[in-house]
Parts: sequence; structure tokens; C-alpha cells
Amino acid sequence: MRPWSAFPLALLALAPLGWSAQVPIHSAPVHTQSSNILNALYADPDYLSLVKLLQRAKLIPTLNRINGSTLFAPTNDAIAKHALWQAALDAPHDLRDNVQEELRQQLFYHILNYTIPALPTEQTSNAGTAPGPPWMPIPGGTLGGESQRLRAAYREDTVWVGVDAFGKGGAEVVKELVEASNGVVVGVNRVLDMPPDLETVISQHPSLSYFHNVLTPEIHDFLNSTSTLTLFLPVDAAWEALPHYERLYLQSKYATDDLTRIVNMHAVARKHVKYADSFASDLNLTTLDGSELQIVTSDDSKVRVSGAELTEPDIYASNGVIHTVSSLLVPEGALQLTPEKYLLTLNCSSFVSMLHSVDLASLVNDTEAEWTILAPSDDVMNLFGDDGSMPNNGTEELRRMLRYHFLPGKWAPDKLKDGMLLETALEEVGLDGDRQVLSVEVSGNGAKVDNKGKSVRFGGAGTIGDHVEINNTLIYFVSRPLVPPADALQTALPELELSSFLAAIFSTSLAERLKTTPRTTLLMPPNSAFKRLG
Repeated sequence: MRPWSAFPLALLALAPLGWSAQVPIHSAPVHTQSSNILNALYADPDYLSLVKLLQRAKLIPTLNRINGSTLFAPTNDAIAKHALWQAALDAPHDLRDNVQEELRQQLFYHILNYTIPALPTEQTSNAGTAPGPPWMPIPGGTLGGESQRLRAAYREDTVWVGVDAFGKGGAEVVKELVEASNGVVVGVNRVLDMPPDLETVISQHPSLSYFHNVLTPEIHDFLNSTSTLTLFLPVDAAWEALPHYERLYLQSKYATDDLTRIVNMHAVARKHVKYADSFASDLNLTTLDGSELQIVTSDDSKVRVSGAELTEPDIYASNGVIHTVSSLLVPEGALQLTPEKYLLTLNCSSFVSMLHSVDLASLVNDTEAEWTILAPSDDVMNLFGDDGSMPNNGTEELRRMLRYHFLPGKWAPDKLKDGMLLETALEEVGLDGDRQVLSVEVSGNGAKVDNKGKSVRFGGAGTIGDHVEINNTLIYFVSRPLVPPADALQTALPELELSSFLAAIFSTSLAERLKTTPRTTLLMPPNSAFKRLG
């Protein structure tokens, strides 16, 4: 037998074959003999279209030189149903190079680099070979110098080729094996579909729809262009087990960096793709993020990956392989889902941007501290930002105002009582460094035990919709930005009933002193009190 290494790589794309069952292969009778594979094809009118395509792809010399191979040969009817192959037949004889290249690659996918001893039966399966050298339009290929793989299975009383890990799909063997001097020909009823790139495989897999929906353009490019990738991807049920607001965040435009990290935690890039038949117990694989995946194989052949069950092995792709797993492989504490990320997801990006402008981002990035956040949504900020009433970004006035929107602790509706004064994160100079307080109004206290009948206002601002509780943070959406109190005199000015007292104060030098003296309590008599003085 002539060694495969003697052939130019640009002319060879041969794939190893793995059967689906678990018992030894039994020989089967061969019903037809021919001098070589090409003669077998010429002799059978069902292969006229295939012969023409081999001629157009300039593969006749290659087939003549092959010694010991298996050709899965699509019949004329099969080729007529395949758009690219039929178009190649109908095209002018001098095919463009790019069409020849794609056609040649697909034809090579139908050839194994050894002669199969028999097709699988209901008693046979899982025999593999060492991979043969592939035909590679990219030098070195996209599978680390290995050829693409192909499966066959026995089901429904017949043999199928190109099936998945569960023996589903593929092309049906519709003709008897034809033995030739340099291999065998196996007639199939459809063209075998070459595995596409990883991103396309993910988009077509029914258990990876959530993962596909959250992919960013950068991750799409990564999955399309990176070679020899081994992916351990969580199935949809794993994502559905996440808390609602975590899923909502991952689906938002703000999760780009975290999604990239998550993908890297599930991706292994080595010199060779890691297929399931290379898994051994206590095998450790380092991900692109630097975390370790531990492969454990049990006595009953079940495989676990860092505690997750391997649910489907070896989903082939042109530039790697996918193994699906039952849960996310994210080490504890590796991803910090902060209040800021949830606020961005919940349409409060303007509020977050203002916090960053005055160096208060720490208030929404501490996952340990407990806060109740009174957050105006972007819609609210658009209303109030346009009228000039909001302080400018980066100013001390804005910093003071934003601190007034944070209440230490988690104040759920069942803890709130009408008339309460709650401390805020705003530490006032006028209070000698103590915290400013915020008034709470609660109506409908006895409406329902579950608090759904309660109406809550903070500092006079109503709340919109339901509050959100996420880990150590509770968020209310307020109907307007909250303005902290001014000094006592400024606060009293709008009250007409106090106008006589205020006029007396402002007519003296006491006004400025009262404004700046900390911890000042004013007892203001109403106008009627002055009338009694005469």
C-alpha cells in the first residue's frame, strides 16, 4: 500500500469513520466486484453524475492512485437534489477555481482513507481509525492537521452514513457494497453534508438556542475564524436555571465583556481538537480564560466535566468540536454580576452614567453591601434632563443629589411605614457629617398581605411598577429624580404661612449664620403668631 504522506495535501481530504454501537464489527458479503473504484462507477449508470463531477473537480487522477479507501457515492437522484452539485453539473465545463475548490472539498468528504471491513449492522459498531491527512485549503487545516470525522449507524433496518452522536440524520445506504481492487463503493441516497463552522453548528443545534441568541458579533467572528477549538457548551436548560435577571442581563447589550469571558471559560484551544474518545479520567483541560476543566469518566462510561454531565459528545464542526454539558462551567466568584449591570439591563443607563461622572460607581459595584436604590429610568431622565433642572455631570451638586438616591439596607415594602424617615448615603456638612434622611409615604397599608396594594412614595416621588430584588440590592423605580433638602431657611421659603418670620430673619445678619451653622433646629412661628403681637 502506498503511504498517504506521498500524496500532496492539496489533493487529499479523507475522514476517519466511527460506528455508533459498541460491539465488534462482523464481516458482510460483498455482492459485486470491479477492477478499481473508477471502473465501478463507470459501470453503474446510477453514478453518471458523480463521475462527471469528479472529472470537473479534476479528481480522476487522485482516485486512480488511491489504494485502500471507501467511497460513499451519491446516486444521480441524490445529486439532483443538491443545489451546489447540480449547479456544478449544469455550469460550463471550465468551472471557476473557487467552485472547483468547494466541490473538491465536498467530494473528498465522501472518501475514507481505508477500506471498511463491513457496514454496521444492529450488532456492530464503534470502530475507529487513525485520521488520515486532510485536503486543506488552509495550510495545516482548521483541525490541527487532522481530517474531518464521519459516523455511520444502523437503524430502521438499514445503514445510515453521516449521522450524529445518537445515530440520527445522515444519508441512507441504498446500494450494495461494490468491492474494487483499491477499495469499496457504497451508494447513498443523498450528498453528505460537511460540518460547517462552529457558529453555524451552534445556530442549527436545537439545544443551544439560548447560547446562540446571546452571541455578540465579536464572538461570532471568534467562532468562525478560530481553528482547533473544543467547546463545552451548556444546553438551554442550564441557562434557564439561572435567575431571571441574570438571563436578562446576559441578553442585554451591556453583557459583551462577560459573555466573552463565559465563552472563554467553555473553550479549549490546543494543537489538536479534543474528541470524546480522547477523554480519560482525571484529564484536566485549561480553558482560554485560564480556568481548569476536569474530565471524570465513571465505570459506567458516563463523563462529567467539572461536575456537569456530558449530554452530547462530538458535534463535529469544520474548525473544532462541540460537547454539550448540563450546566455552566463558570467557577464560583469568577463573574461579578453587580447592581450596575442590573441597572443597565433595567433601562437605567443614564443614572449609571451620572454615577460614573462623579466617582460614585463604587455604590453600584459592591456585591457585598446591602443597598436600596431609588433609580430613575432613562425615560424619566429624558423628561427631567431636557428642562435644565438636573445638575451637570461631574459636579459636586450632582454627586450630592445622587447619594440621596441610596438607602443603606434592604427596605422591602413590608418594612416601610407611612411617615418614616430613612437615612440615605448623603452625608451632610450641615448635619455635621451625619446622613440626610428621606421621608416615606405609604398608602393602602391594609389592602393586601402581599403588599401589592401598597403605594409608596420616597421624598414625594412616586414609584413606577414593581420593585426588583437582586442578591443584596433592592431597586425601586422613581417617577422623578430626588432633590435633597436645602438649608432650613431655603426649605421654608415656599411656605406662605411663615413669611413674617422669614422676612424678619432675612432683614438681619442672622440669615447667613443660620444657613451655615451645623445641627441647627429652627422653631418657626406662623404669621398668625405675629398678629397677636400687635
